[in-house]
Amino acid sequence: RCITLWELCEELLNPYSLFFLVTTFSPFFSEVLRSELSVVQWTLWTSINQGLLGLRCFDEGQHVSNGIGVVVFTVKEAFILLKSLMLVTLFMAFVLMLIYGQLFGLVDDDLAFGTWGLARNVQQLVAPASLEESHVSQMKSGALLFYYWSLFMFRIAFGSFIVAALVGAFNKTRAAQEKHEKDADTFTEGYERRGRDVVHRRDPFTIAMQMVRKLAAILWYLLTWRDYGCFVPRLKRRLLRLSRELGDADGSCLMYPNEVLIERLGEYTANHLVADFAFVRSQKLKVSPRCQTAGFQAAEHLDEQLEMAELQLAQALSQLAHARAAIRSTRGIVKAIEDEPAVNHNVTAEEV
Repeated sequence: RCITLWELCEELLNPYSLFFLVTTFSPFFSEVLRSELSVVQWTLWTSINQGLLGLRCFDEGQHVSNGIGVVVFTVKEAFILLKSLMLVTLFMAFVLMLIYGQLFGLVDDDLAFGTWGLARNVQQLVAPASLEESHVSQMKSGALLFYYWSLFMFRIAFGSFIVAALVGAFNKTRAAQEKHEKDADTFTEGYERRGRDVVHRRDPFTIAMQMVRKLAAILWYLLTWRDYGCFVPRLKRRLLRLSRELGDADGSCLMYPNEVLIERLGEYTANHLVADFAFVRSQKLKVSPRCQTAGFQAAEHLDEQLEMAELQLAQALSQLAHARAAIRSTRGIVKAIEDEPAVNHNVTAEEV
């Protein structure tokens, strides 16, 4: 995914890339240098490698399922929040180590400076504070005072901070995931998925066959790093270049014309990509929320105009009825005048 040399340097100096290189080559060197190491050194190095590989497997678990991904991103987000809390915790554990060593160091060898004393105070984060009999016999008031001090400071206060950080990180992760899922379909407005990655029929047999096909494709990729008839990293690099050529500087373009894919990737690879991830123009009109709001406002405005028009029509009909009554009355008067003899014979009935 690195197009330029500068991007490649940034990628190689990324902390995760360095962690990937360490976890890849450290087990190899530990086996090569095993004859030069003592048993204690070799077992310690091997244990460290196993721990680092466990962290790497935990991090890569985000690609296995969405549920594991939520856990991984929650831990990462919480770790960012807990860095400052860890520094405060280590400082307070160091202070309590000095206090415990000063009060009870004569009767308790586990309070040695810098070793077991620090570990003993840090342990109170996950275990209740200890009240040793030797401490009580040495100084009862001091033992009780710092017992409750450690209980409330470490067990309750700092433990609550850790839980709050995890809950906040989980909520932030879920919100980010929902936003990502919502934004994932923004580029498909006016289109609908037709590839094999979408299950159109929700019967159990179709879903099971799709899961089997995806599992087989994943295993084939893990063993050969090939899919769609080519080397997957090379395919990704070509798609990234094509995306940037089409105007997306960050390489986020996810829709390409079929003719362009055939020209850049070859007919075989392009046909397989289209078969899995095809999009076609939708026959259904998709209206955005903004357009829906504008449509509702226009409909309300039209309803108001319609009510006003109905009121004006009722008024016009009432006036028309009054006009018809006046016309009938006028016709009756004219007819009565025509039937009666005119007083002035010089004036005709029509003139009257």
